[in-house]
Amino acid sequence: MRAFLLLYLRAQCASSLSVSPATYPQGDIMDAQFNPRRDEHMGVADETLPRSFKPTWEMHSLRNQRRKSMDVSPIRVHGVSLVVLGMLADLSFDQVHRVRNAVGLCDWFDEGSCHVRVMIAHIDPVLRADLETNMTNLRFIQQPLSWRVPGTCKFYRTARYAELRNLILKEGLEVGTDFLMPADMDGIVQWDDATFGAITNALAPEHRIKWDGVGFASNDYYDWWALRCNRTSPNCWHTEPVTCKEPSLFTCLEDAMVPSGVAFTPVDSAFNGLALYRTTHIGNCKYDGVIPNCSRRPCYDCEHVAMTRCMVSHGARMMLASLSIHNHYTPPTC
Repeated sequence: MRAFLLLYLRAQCASSLSVSPATYPQGDIMDAQFNPRRDEHMGVADETLPRSFKPTWEMHSLRNQRRKSMDVSPIRVHGVSLVVLGMLADLSFDQVHRVRNAVGLCDWFDEGSCHVRVMIAHIDPVLRADLETNMTNLRFIQQPLSWRVPGTCKFYRTARYAELRNLILKEGLEVGTDFLMPADMDGIVQWDDATFGAITNALAPEHRIKWDGVGFASNDYYDWWALRCNRTSPNCWHTEPVTCKEPSLFTCLEDAMVPSGVAFTPVDSAFNGLALYRTTHIGNCKYDGVIPNCSRRPCYDCEHVAMTRCMVSHGARMMLASLSIHNHYTPPTC
């Protein structure tokens, strides 16, 4: 597998929000003033990138691994509720399938137990009304008009992503579901039976007791920046030299891709297009795209890392599942 890890990177990152403190294992109660920027376990180096380095996010995805991730069929999910939290820059009439297919996940849940919230910058009012009328579990959330998200190839876009995700997570928590699922709806995640199978099987009673947050393997794993195997895993774009092409940093992905069976490998952070979080274990944790105590530029990190490392530091079990979602990743040209 290591021979196939040619790593360049893309920002796929997000954020969380403030809620009342959660109760964690062994009596570890979250400090209401906890700030993930000050987490001593962030494990991020302060070295700047080489002057010659240009952030292109053009990291090749992992398609030809020796160990295959696990494809499963969707199953019915009973007794728990979920809200999917998506983000889109805009939605035209010919792109409706991106949202419609994602809403199809709710067909596998008990009636009234699955909801979809999508933050969007631009959508035709007629189209919005039509979609919300015909898909009663779907609601759009207007992105603040003054909040422009920087281009794909800018590091500092992670800070703005964190702000946007915090807004939509606040909306999601108000729905009052058992689980939250931040998800990208930019066309990388394929909302089909393979993806639905991974999500619904992870929520099966015998599996959901094993995790408080879970990311997924995939046929086309690309989100290396969000993947941190343990507390010592660095921000690979912020080390000198850059370590995003070092397979040894991502052994947890190989460990997760077991030959057979459903397995959950402990990690500090993972996203890859979507992830599930147990609502009661979010506490006051937030997504944050800024490196704490940073004195050299660029001072940015994937927003998912701050969120999940905060959860893990307060007792949450963050896992990478062998269950495989279906991705189709094409690196952007910068």
